[in-house]
Amino acid sequence: MRTVKAAFALAVVLASGCTGLIGSHGSDTQVGGELCVQGAPPPTTRVRRLTKGEIQRSTTAILGMDTTSALANLDADVPINGGSGFTNSDALVVSDSFANGLNLAAETIGTAFKATVTKTAYGSTCYGSDSAAATCAETFIRKTGKLAFRRDVTDDDVTALDAVYMAGRDTGTDGDVGDRFATGLSWVVRAMLQSPDFLYLTELGDPAVANGGKTTLTSNEIASALSFSVIGLPPDDDLIAAAAANQLGDGDARAAQVDRLIAAYPDAWKQQMRLFVPQWLGINYGRPEWAKDTSALPMFSSDLKDALQTETQMFVDDWATSSDGARVDALLTSSSTFVNSVNAPLYGVSVSGSTFQKMALDPTQRAGILTFGGFLGSTSHVAETSPVMRGKVIMQKFFCQDPPAPPANVPPLPPVDQGPPTTTRARFDTHLASDACSGCHKLFQPMGDAFEEYDAIGAFRSEQNGFPIDSSGVLVGATGGDKPVANAIELVKLLAQSGQTDDCVTRQLFRFTVGRPEVPFDSCMLTETAQNLHGADLRQVLTAIIKSDSFVVRTVNIQ
Repeated sequence: MRTVKAAFALAVVLASGCTGLIGSHGSDTQVGGELCVQGAPPPTTRVRRLTKGEIQRSTTAILGMDTTSALANLDADVPINGGSGFTNSDALVVSDSFANGLNLAAETIGTAFKATVTKTAYGSTCYGSDSAAATCAETFIRKTGKLAFRRDVTDDDVTALDAVYMAGRDTGTDGDVGDRFATGLSWVVRAMLQSPDFLYLTELGDPAVANGGKTTLTSNEIASALSFSVIGLPPDDDLIAAAAANQLGDGDARAAQVDRLIAAYPDAWKQQMRLFVPQWLGINYGRPEWAKDTSALPMFSSDLKDALQTETQMFVDDWATSSDGARVDALLTSSSTFVNSVNAPLYGVSVSGSTFQKMALDPTQRAGILTFGGFLGSTSHVAETSPVMRGKVIMQKFFCQDPPAPPANVPPLPPVDQGPPTTTRARFDTHLASDACSGCHKLFQPMGDAFEEYDAIGAFRSEQNGFPIDSSGVLVGATGGDKPVANAIELVKLLAQSGQTDDCVTRQLFRFTVGRPEVPFDSCMLTETAQNLHGADLRQVLTAIIKSDSFVVRTVNIQ
């Protein structure tokens, strides 16, 4: 692969319109819920830009200093439609705003790093003369560059970064070897953090394989893909050593690394699941839907929103590290969550103090993450619920099906503040009664209707505007035919028992793990893995994905 050639103005390279793709797999057919497809070609070679979160965690790990705030103004991570559906998609680009933000952040980090360059940290030899300092700088370049680039540093890398060091050193205080040394290293750090070798994960394989041929990722590429997939961090020393020993081409060896990384870095594993679960289910506290109307929802406040976000994180953490494993059925059916004095009233319980505690809620009202405030508020409007939004999540995230595009002649809903009071469901039933809308809405809205016992922030209710709530619904498209349900509790329990959920969750985790949609080459592995998911630990699914050829085999496609 290409390494860094420019001395310092790397932001220019980054802003040049690189999309993160070498070739494209966009023409490959997604397999959805199809059965195993034998003999399909592997997905194409590619590169993927690190997400904002991955950049923050990587720089902190590489430099041994917290860089989160310095990188806070980078473009936010958002799920990419048309990519994997998650933030870690190969559709990520380096836009002008991203490049400019990274340049400013790198300068800030470089300045902060300079303060850590001391005689105590680097030794008195480095402070004896400019020549001695240059030798120390080369040692730094090779050591830190290996961490930043996730591979051995080449002589060309050293030459380029040494030129950066010299240029930076000469801006230091004349006659002050220590200041010149520290300034030069700060420039090297700035250059490394803006280098394509840091910013991109490659999946290019053996450069000797001809275009159109089948290749396996290099050991360093596998190590990086494995580490970022499991814990969202660069490879650690053990993984680097396994790559150097060419052990990672073996599926069982990769599987063992999955277990080791989760055990060695439990907080990083929990952070990965904090990303996967909300992105999969659309729980997003940054959405405009969370600017709730307090006149319609007087219980809502910014403090409640913050408490619900903490609750979501703690619930996912607890589930991801459960002694029973990260079981999908537990995620969907547990009636226990984490509450303090702020969010407890939402669930009809009383707790004193700001400390969160795990509490079992009424199982007739709460069953799993889909019946908690984070999901219910994220799939509602600012003042009222949305059976459409909630139903589409079930269709897309549990059945892996997308609804057809709406027709051009969709009639508007009756405004909330006009006409006689009624229920949200009654208003949305206008769509089911319309010939223009019913063909699509009947595919998902009856599933959203089952959640109508929860208002737009997730509070349980039995009436709205003096009218009784009708929470009856239908699990549309279920195996064996549509299944009527009395409420969301019945619906989520059916989801937890469904083979369709097993199939779709496997695909969702695959997309998150590899950062791309599935293609026919992946179908056999996904079908087999989904069949083994029911009642199993989701970590087993992750291991099966990383153990498979889908994780490491590619078709060379250089355009």
